[in-house]
Amino acid sequence: MKSLSIDIINDQHIFSGTYTHIVKIYENLRIHGYDSKFYHFSLQSDINSLPPGAVIKEGLFSFLNSKYSFIYNLKLGANFLIGKNWRSFKGLDGNIQILSGPTLLPLTDYYHNTVVVGHDLYYLNHRGRSTIEQLYMKKMYNLFNKSKFIITDSEFTKKEFTRRLQINKDKIKVVYPYFDSSIFHPGESNIRDILNIGENEKILLSVAGDQPNKNIETVIRLLKLLPDNYKLIRVGRNFGTIKLASELNLGKRVIFLGNVDSDMLANLYRGSDIFIFPSLFEGFGIPVLEAMASGIPVITSDRASLPEVVGDAGIVCDPFDLEFMRDSILEITENDSLKAELVRKGLERSKIFSSERQFEALNAIIKKVCEQ
Repeated sequence: MKSLSIDIINDQHIFSGTYTHIVKIYENLRIHGYDSKFYHFSLQSDINSLPPGAVIKEGLFSFLNSKYSFIYNLKLGANFLIGKNWRSFKGLDGNIQILSGPTLLPLTDYYHNTVVVGHDLYYLNHRGRSTIEQLYMKKMYNLFNKSKFIITDSEFTKKEFTRRLQINKDKIKVVYPYFDSSIFHPGESNIRDILNIGENEKILLSVAGDQPNKNIETVIRLLKLLPDNYKLIRVGRNFGTIKLASELNLGKRVIFLGNVDSDMLANLYRGSDIFIFPSLFEGFGIPVLEAMASGIPVITSDRASLPEVVGDAGIVCDPFDLEFMRDSILEITENDSLKAELVRKGLERSKIFSSERQFEALNAIIKKVCEQ
């Protein structure tokens, strides 16, 4: 079986949880002896964080600066509408092709043994996108059934596929993400020194882009309800939330870092008091897993996959209930025994999502593909 060659094909953004998941799948297969190759479609001309040996195919307009969201979306739309992303990967010679996301599904017409990673059905659940974008993604979603199997990140997403796309549940296999325990673990942090944060100040950490489903505006407004010694560190793109923080006179209490590498992110987790993640829609929610593994209490949403990920190891709440989140934050920071209990439960919960468990699921899927 392990003499098979497997092509992993990705066009997900490198600072997304979906990208993290597909890279871990690639690394896990290689660790267990599979001949796997990683192919990445890029909208940036300089990529330094891809796995070693990755083959990069650059899209149109990759030279354009993506500092602003409209430029990035312009590049994305132009490349996807003409199929530049999937057309770049015709003619590969692997025995199995694992496709990371629906925008690569036209490749099912060129390869016999395709497995697609269905990270989520975001575009069926979020109505704030353009009509063209919605129609394009609906067309892609209709191609899921052409693959041999579909991998989802959670049981929640599996149910979404059966309910929203009427796909047979036997064709859908849950393969949970896992975290890198050599990076994300409890320990010392010097983040207060790096960011000049006083010992008497409390640190809230938010890790997510500011697209609407991430609900970052609520996180900013939540800070306004907390005492002045609470600071918020924002990791991820911040196209719209910087303005809101300024309007609420929170500029000095919010530290906008943008995207950071894994070592810096782990340092931030370990050095923060509470991780806040009131997302409205997730296929899994990798930052929640990383936070639990790093020994930080988690407050997250009761929506989508997040209760499945956190279990009873964090505080799960209505993502718009600002007063409840405020009271929970104050209780955690003032009650050492509660904080210790959440940390203990989080560390135990994170162990469920292991590389061994993921490989067992992947290996079973590969065997089924070969049997068909």
